[in-house]
Amino acid sequence: MCWYVYALSVRGGGSSLAISRFFSFCQNIKCCYSSDIGSHYKIKKAFTLAEVLITLGIIGVVVAMTLSVLISEYKKQVTVNKLRHVYSLLKNAESMAVKDYGDISGWDFIDLSFNQHPSLNTSVITKYYFPYLKTHKCKYNASIKSSTGVQFAYVSKSGGMNYVCLPDGVMLYGNTLGSGYYGTIVFADLNGEKGPNVVGRDVFTFLINRPVYKSDDYNTSSYRVIPKCPVGISTCFAGPYHGAGGFYWEGDEETLIKYCVSGTGDSYTMNSGGNSCAYMIEQAGWKVPKNYPLRI
Repeated sequence: MCWYVYALSVRGGGSSLAISRFFSFCQNIKCCYSSDIGSHYKIKKAFTLAEVLITLGIIGVVVAMTLSVLISEYKKQVTVNKLRHVYSLLKNAESMAVKDYGDISGWDFIDLSFNQHPSLNTSVITKYYFPYLKTHKCKYNASIKSSTGVQFAYVSKSGGMNYVCLPDGVMLYGNTLGSGYYGTIVFADLNGEKGPNVVGRDVFTFLINRPVYKSDDYNTSSYRVIPKCPVGISTCFAGPYHGAGGFYWEGDEETLIKYCVSGTGDSYTMNSGGNSCAYMIEQAGWKVPKNYPLRI
């Protein structure tokens, strides 16, 4: 249109003032149009490819670290919940057995005055606990060890072992503790035969402490009751046993951690399964404590 007005002015048509104003108007339109085009195609600043890749890398590292922590905490919580549930089932079984057989002091533990065989302690769990649990047939054939490789027990049906499995896959096995006079140790493998079958990681122990009998003499080798632990089943950790005098664990953290890691050193734990890991977790309010020495 601007060229049309220019043509009119050349030919002498139209008012010169009107043409001048209209021509000025056209010039303004052209200027605005040119400015818009320039603004549209103006290069804008943005992140470089290297910056984007670095940012994505940092985000990936943070996510990986966060997921690792979350997964670790989740595994710990699952383990603790299962351990606590198994302990609750065993305590409930004990309560039902008391209703049927009377107080624990009258149960068939070993009484040295009758020269009973140590295998009777193993029968304690098969008589007073297993019948009150909901169990099912299962296959378990594995060696239960400490994290340092000390073998506590080799459990298999072919070996005539007394073990049962719970509906959620937990394996329970009872064994005579020490030389046969302390009571019964109960192994709970929380994930069955899968592994790693290591005490303190997927296997935990409970103690069935026997009552004091008339034949027990604190000053002789026949004294085999663990005095700091309650009668019946518990997570109680008696610690290293140093002979008839009864020198037991005095509460130091070093010994507690040592026996959770290796469970070796004295008759209470050497090839007998005595262990402090479940005790550490219960004492922490059924949580894995910060000083827990093993990775779950």
